[in-house]
Amino acid sequence: TQNYCVASPNSVGAGATISSSGSTSISAATFVLNVSGGIPGNPGIVFYGPEQKQLPFGGGHLCVGPGILQVYRLQPAVKMNSSGQASFSLNFTGPPVGSGPGAITAGSTWYFQFWYRDMLGTPFSNNFSNAICVTFLP
Repeated sequence: TQNYCVASPNSVGAGATISSSGSTSISAATFVLNVSGGIPGNPGIVFYGPEQKQLPFGGGHLCVGPGILQVYRLQPAVKMNSSGQASFSLNFTGPPVGSGPGAITAGSTWYFQFWYRDMLGTPFSNNFSNAICVTFLP
């Protein structure tokens, strides 16, 4: 995985960051997206797409683009714990990750980012983490 795009400060600090743990191997099925530096108790969503970008949006930067496809939202939304952290395990058998145009397959590269509420932050009441680029293995 590779980090890119800059997180903007939020109402509790320097901004949320997204990272990963586990294996990028689809057959291992242990890939987890981790978020830290978010707003304790607030909800957010992980989304991904086939394109890297960096556009000002809301209180931060939108760093994932649709390419010729679209941007996909991972469900369910997650709630930050009391330390402003959250994690999301990818289910390689369920939609949108497991089938259709958003299917994550061996050799594919996808870009992931976290969007979250920040009611005390910028006037936009939302923000984004940095983003990560992931190339998946068999």
